[in-house]
Amino acid sequence: MDFSFALTPPLKVKVIKEIKITGTKNFKERAVRELIKTRPKDLYSETNLREDVQSILASGNYEDAQVETSDLDGKIRVIFKIKEKPLIKRIDFTGNKKIGKGKLKEEISLKIKEGYDSIKISNDVKKILSLYGEKGYPDAKVEPFTTFNESLNHVSVHFVIKEGNRILIEKIEFQGAASFSQKKLRRLIKTKRRKVYDSEKLKKDLEEIEKFYKNNGYAKVKTNKPQVAYNPERTKITLDIPIEEGMRYLVGNFEFTGNTVYTSKQLEKAIELKTGKLYHQEKFEETLQNLRELYLEKGYLYSQIIPQEVIEDNKINYQMQIEEASIIYIDRIFIEGIKKTKDKVIRREVLLKPGDPFSSSKLRRSQEKIFNLGFIDDVKPDIQPARDPDKADLIMEIVEGKPGSLSAGAGFSSTDGLVGQVQLSHSNLLGLAQRLNLMWEFGSRKQNYEINWTEPWIFNKPVSFGVDLYNTIRERLFNSDSSADYTETRRGAGVRVGPRFSDVYTLLFSYSFTSVGINRIKEEFKSQIKEETNTTSSFLTELSRDTRDYFFDATRGSRNSIAGQIAGSPVFQGDVHFLKSLFNTSWFWTTFKLGNYPFVFSVNGRFGAVQEFQPSDTVPIFERFFVGGSDSIRGYQARGEIGPIEGGRVYTLMNAEYKIPLYVENKRRILQLVLFADMGGAWKSSQEMYLDVGASPVESENGRFLKSSIGFGLRITTPVFPIRLDWGYGLNHRAGEEVSQIHFTLGNLF
Repeated sequence: MDFSFALTPPLKVKVIKEIKITGTKNFKERAVRELIKTRPKDLYSETNLREDVQSILASGNYEDAQVETSDLDGKIRVIFKIKEKPLIKRIDFTGNKKIGKGKLKEEISLKIKEGYDSIKISNDVKKILSLYGEKGYPDAKVEPFTTFNESLNHVSVHFVIKEGNRILIEKIEFQGAASFSQKKLRRLIKTKRRKVYDSEKLKKDLEEIEKFYKNNGYAKVKTNKPQVAYNPERTKITLDIPIEEGMRYLVGNFEFTGNTVYTSKQLEKAIELKTGKLYHQEKFEETLQNLRELYLEKGYLYSQIIPQEVIEDNKINYQMQIEEASIIYIDRIFIEGIKKTKDKVIRREVLLKPGDPFSSSKLRRSQEKIFNLGFIDDVKPDIQPARDPDKADLIMEIVEGKPGSLSAGAGFSSTDGLVGQVQLSHSNLLGLAQRLNLMWEFGSRKQNYEINWTEPWIFNKPVSFGVDLYNTIRERLFNSDSSADYTETRRGAGVRVGPRFSDVYTLLFSYSFTSVGINRIKEEFKSQIKEETNTTSSFLTELSRDTRDYFFDATRGSRNSIAGQIAGSPVFQGDVHFLKSLFNTSWFWTTFKLGNYPFVFSVNGRFGAVQEFQPSDTVPIFERFFVGGSDSIRGYQARGEIGPIEGGRVYTLMNAEYKIPLYVENKRRILQLVLFADMGGAWKSSQEMYLDVGASPVESENGRFLKSSIGFGLRITTPVFPIRLDWGYGLNHRAGEEVSQIHFTLGNLF
C-alpha cells in the first residue's frame, strides 16, 4: 500500500487544471473523486495529494494508488493511478444449521461489492467462532475458501463451518473458596448452570470474582485457569475454578513524598480508604484518580502518582511517591469532525484558551457546554504534545447529530384532550447554532401556532437574542367534563435579550405584547370569571445561576433563578397593570452509576406572587397561578381541584423525581423510568396560605390546603423533544374527584 509521486520537472507553484482517474474497473471513478479533496483550480500542493492518496487507501477498496503530474497549458494535470482490490461478488456459508446466513453476514466485516482483504477474512473467522462460542458451540471450526476470477478481478468467499455439539454447563465449583459460600460466588458471575458454555464470558466472570474479593479486603487474591471437564458425549461440562484467596488486609497509613504543590494534609482529603478498615480495591483506585485530578486541575498534566505498598502483618501502608513535573499550558486548539457547524460555534464554548494552564474542570465543562448546544452527539477531547515541551495541543473531536427535523405526532391529556402536533425545528441554522422552531398544535380543545427564533451569540458576543410569535385558542376546564368552562384566546409577540456574565450567570430581559380574550364562560362560573379582552404589555427581568452538566437531562448541578415582571404603568401602557415575582430552584444528584447508566435524584421548588396596581382593580385570570396537571402536581386536574377556581395570586410547588435509566445511547438517556412525588398549592393572598396537607368537603376551606401526589412514568428522548408519560395518584382528593390522572406531555418538567 505504498504511494509515490512522479513529478515532471521543473514544477513551480501552479494551478491544477485537470484531474484524471485511471485504473478503475469495478469501482466507479466517481467513488475515487469523492475520496479526494483536491479539485481543479486549486493551487498545487504535494501535502494535499499525499492526504488524498491516504484517503483512497483508507477506504479499503484499493490496493495501491499513485499520483503523476504533468504540464498542461502552463498549468498542472494530476493523474491518480489506481489499482483496485478484487471485488467481492459472493459470500457463502455451508454447515451452519444453528446460526442463519443473515446473522453471520451481519457479524463479519467482509461485504459484497467491497474490496477483498485477506486480513479481514482472518478476523472474520475469529468473529464467527466467537459468535458460535456465545451460542454454546466452543468446538466449532471455520475454514475460509476463496475463488478468484482474475480477468474480472472478482472473488467469491466461502466459509465452511463445522458446528460441533452444543455444550451446557452441568456444574460450577470454586476450589479454595473458604471465605464466601459457593452460592454467593455463583451469584457474582454470568456463567450459570444449565446455560451454554462461553469461554470469553467466563474470562470476564473471573475478573468479577477478583474484583469482589479485592473489595472485601483480599488484596492479593488470584483466580487461576479454570479446569474444564467434559462428559463422554462432549455435551456437558463441569467447571472447577481455583481461587487463591490470600490474607485479608486492613488499610494502614498513607505517607506522601515529592509533593510541593499541595501539602500532605490537602492530599489526605482525597483518600477514599479509611485507616483500620478493610482494604477496598475500587476505593483505592478512586483515591489515585482523586489525587490525579487535583494535579490536573492546576495544570500538571504529566504528573504521576506512584503508590508503593509496605505490608506490615495484616495491614497495607502506602508510600505515595508524587512526581509533579511542570505546569502544561495550552498551545493550539483544533476543532475536528465538524461538517455543517462553523468553527467559531464550537471554539467559543471551549473555556480553555491558548496560553491558559491546563485545567481538567474547564475541559470537562467545555465538553458539557458543547454538548448542550443540542445538535452534538459526542465530544471527544484529546491532548497531544506541542512543539514546546511545556505546552500541549488540545484537540476537540466533534460528532455532529441531526440539527433539523420535521415531526408529527399525537397525544392525549385530561387538560387538552386529544392533541395533534406538527413541528419543524432546526437547532443549528446556517451552522451558527441559531434555533428556529415552527409548531402547529391542533385538537378538540386547543389550537396553537408558534414561531420561535434564537441567536445565542448576537454580534459574536455572549448575549442571546430571540423573537417569539404565538396564536393560541384554548378551551379551559375546571373538571374532567368534556365541555369547556370558558375559552381563552391569546395572540402576541415577544423579544428576548440574555447577556451571559460568566459560565453560570445569565441575565434575561424580555418584553412581550399580548392580546388575551376570555369568552364563552359557562353560566355557573360568571360570578368568578369576567368576560373580557385585554392587552398586556409587560417587561420581565430574570437572573439565573445554572451549573447543570446537561441542560436537556441533567445528572448533577442546579439551576436557580429569581425574576420580576411588570405590566402596564405609564411606561409600558396596556390594559393590565400588575407586578409579579417568581422564584425557581432545581437540584440534581447522581446517586450511583452502573457503567454509563446514572441513577439521578432531583428536586424542584417554585414560588410566585402577583399583585395588581392602579388603575387595575384585580389580576385577570390569565395572569394568575393554577396548580395541578402535568406541569405541576400530577394526579390532579390542571384547574379546579387545587386552590381558588379563578386562580391564585400566590402559589408554591415542590417536585421530587428519581430517574432510573433503561437505555442509554451516545451519553443520552433515551428511555428512563421515573418515580415522583409532588406537593403544592395556590391561594388568593399570602394571608390565606395554609401549609397543612389535606382536603376539605367545604369549597372555601379545601382551597387553602396543600395537595400532594405520587406516581411513576416514562421519559423518552427523541431527536426533536423529550416526551413525558406520567401516571399520578392524588393523595388529597375530595369525594367525587378522580383520584388519578394520566399525563402525556412534551418537554421537561424541570
